[in-house]
Amino acid sequence: MIQGKNAASGAVFPVFIRNDSLIGSVTGLALSVSSARRVKVDVSLDLGGLISEEPVAALMIFSARLTDVLTLSSLTPRFFDEWWPLEGEKVHHLQTEAPLAASYWVRPFAIELDLRLTGNAL
Repeated sequence: MIQGKNAASGAVFPVFIRNDSLIGSVTGLALSVSSARRVKVDVSLDLGGLISEEPVAALMIFSARLTDVLTLSSLTPRFFDEWWPLEGEKVHHLQTEAPLAASYWVRPFAIELDLRLTGNAL
């Protein structure tokens, strides 16, 4: 588990990570708001365990536990993104966009992240 942070509100929340790979790990997760009021998810991925220079693909599946501030109902949006090729650098800073408006992401209860790495070097 790592601690995530919403850069706009300053809220911190737990990020539970599922990862079956020995070559990579998520070292950071932060939320920010774009000029279009969409939420960006910034993830730091360390591929320090990768011995070969072969490119790697990353699939990340996010599941968040949120509360609607108006109705106080619980929401669990799921979304994913994938990146290919990840090569050269050992640390990658990846970015994706979360569903729902920024107001839902002010203070997430928790985020679960399922990291899946694939490639010829694995």
